[in-house]
Amino acid sequence: MAILSRDQERTTHAGLLAERPPLSSRGPATPATQAPLQDHFSVPSMHPLETPLPPRSGSISIVPGFRVSFNEADKALQEYAADMVPQFPFVPLPCHNAYDMYKDKPLLLKTILWVCRPPGPEESAAYEDWFRQLYGLLSKRYKLEYTPHYDHCCWKLTQDQEYLTDSLLVHLIRIQQIANKVNDAFWEMIEDANDRPCWNLHSITIASIRKELDKFLQELPDHLKENHLLQTHCAAIRIRLFEPIRYGNKSAMLEPTQLRCRTMWDCLESTQGLHNAFRMVPVECYPSLTFIPVLQLALAIIKASRLLLVADPAWDLDTARTLYDFPENLRRLSKCFEAASSLARPRCGILVHGRPVFSQYAEAYRDIESRYLYSLHPVVDPSDSTFKEPVTAQSGEQHEGLDFWNLMSDLPYGLTPCVPSQDGL
Repeated sequence: MAILSRDQERTTHAGLLAERPPLSSRGPATPATQAPLQDHFSVPSMHPLETPLPPRSGSISIVPGFRVSFNEADKALQEYAADMVPQFPFVPLPCHNAYDMYKDKPLLLKTILWVCRPPGPEESAAYEDWFRQLYGLLSKRYKLEYTPHYDHCCWKLTQDQEYLTDSLLVHLIRIQQIANKVNDAFWEMIEDANDRPCWNLHSITIASIRKELDKFLQELPDHLKENHLLQTHCAAIRIRLFEPIRYGNKSAMLEPTQLRCRTMWDCLESTQGLHNAFRMVPVECYPSLTFIPVLQLALAIIKASRLLLVADPAWDLDTARTLYDFPENLRRLSKCFEAASSLARPRCGILVHGRPVFSQYAEAYRDIESRYLYSLHPVVDPSDSTFKEPVTAQSGEQHEGLDFWNLMSDLPYGLTPCVPSQDGL
């Protein structure tokens, strides 16, 4: 981790210095240059040298109106190390003393406190606005590219084993390499093959990446074989691997019937595999999850719903719907997220549209179930408005429904959100 941290700091400092003219060439700032800087830093800076260091008995100001005492910050760091690092092993902490960390890494401390002790809506808006501005200043690239330097870092992490989560970290990096291969192969092919990769190239790519993915799973250490993060990543990669297949009655050039049916079935099985992997997570751990598992669920939901509604002469819908109980999966998810919403944990109090975020997820899954059932049985009791009218949140805003999940399903892979075509998975 020290290697990655040093390189990141050097890159950031070098970029900032390169953008600034030499000190001797800078004169008094003009109003035109002052205004953008003032806009970017309208929220107080997090640099410790700009304000006096508070006493150990004092508190930390995150944004105006939101403070956390050092005593509470120590507790939050301990919770972060115990509960959240196993879900996100990229940022382990060598120190759990908030006061010492505030002196050395104030931005990291305040970010962790914001995650572990989320404030109310007004403070959240102020902080998120500041964070986006800071990210806009420091971020230069949309997608993080894999370089050989990562191999050296993984080797170093494996050798040192500084943290218990380092082995998981290394395997998450390696599984992302495979995910990048899927994206690079198919999305480049799509641009050159009339919006869909040709079947011969597609089948060769599937065989190659599938073999690599199977080898990755077989070589996992025993203590990681049932890790839900790795299992959901693998299932999501399989979905992405199989999804470019053409299907349906609208396309004039479909792949061979047998191969088309097999690939569609592999994709559907992969969506079930992702649901099964997510169910390995205890509800008590939901508040510690990052957004990636939820986005991967969105991917599985979208692909499954399409496969269970498509009309294709090679596809046995009745068998697929019998073996894959899509409504039951959604009901289980809804119950789990509703149960998580009632946990007495700080992150369970995060509000979206005036309701706890986990309750919003639970309602979204119920909405998708209703829409799916309506598509199967459109003739219902006219008095049952559940199937006739768009489901609305308590705030009065219409739920985005499946279109929302369509957009979300691309995010774990660094892709620009877009609504996929109607004749593909």
